[in-house]
Amino acid sequence: MAFGGVLLSGFAFIVLLILILIVVVNIIAFIVLTIVGRNNDSRVIKFFQMMTGYTLFVGIMPIIFVGIILSVKRKETIEYDGKEVKVDAKIIDKFYTNISFCDIDTLDNLLDKYPELYFSKTDGLYPLGYSIKYKQYNCIKYFVDKGSDVNKPSDNWGTLEYMFHYGYYDEDVLDVVLSVEKLDINKRHKAIPVAQLYLKSIIIDKEITEKEASYFEKLVSMGLDLKDTNGSNIDTYTYIDSLNDIKGLDKIKKILDIGKP
Repeated sequence: MAFGGVLLSGFAFIVLLILILIVVVNIIAFIVLTIVGRNNDSRVIKFFQMMTGYTLFVGIMPIIFVGIILSVKRKETIEYDGKEVKVDAKIIDKFYTNISFCDIDTLDNLLDKYPELYFSKTDGLYPLGYSIKYKQYNCIKYFVDKGSDVNKPSDNWGTLEYMFHYGYYDEDVLDVVLSVEKLDINKRHKAIPVAQLYLKSIIIDKEITEKEASYFEKLVSMGLDLKDTNGSNIDTYTYIDSLNDIKGLDKIKKILDIGKP
């Protein structure tokens, strides 16, 4: 999981620093108490001297343990070229971190060294899906040009289904995805058809703009299934008839008339 390994290592590193600080303070206290205690038989001094010595012993053990955690390289398995390949999880974290802000040069370098990263996943998403999540249309182009399956942003989601369900798109992202010839615009795994998912996503603000209507019209012209039903056996025509108080709804209804078989 991208960032998960980074967070774990970061937390362990902070714990290590705190433990080291505690040990250093106790070393100083132990030295001071030892010097003072040479000419002083005070039980209080001897008690604190004993406690600092005990704290030193107890504190060193977790330092060793945390140090071992930080030194162990986590490996993740990627299926690549017909076999399973083990990859350092930090490399995978770095790869997806650079997808999130679309550093193409770094991605090129990483894929040259570790081509199996192309088939990796994080949070259930492949590189293309992660690019869509962060609305990085240059990275979407990049992975599509490299042959990424435009219909598979993850193991389950269809691309448009994923985009419209989570709102991970804008006009630039949608334009890039719709320009890919092999795109299956109706691919889905959940109960709601892509047509209804798109409509749900554009009526949130109770207004359908000309631009949004034009994208819907383009989807219809590309074969968007308007008769596909949701979990309540409602097709897109019935769904749109059930909507009220949506400004610009007439634009969609005109397009639905065009799309009728």
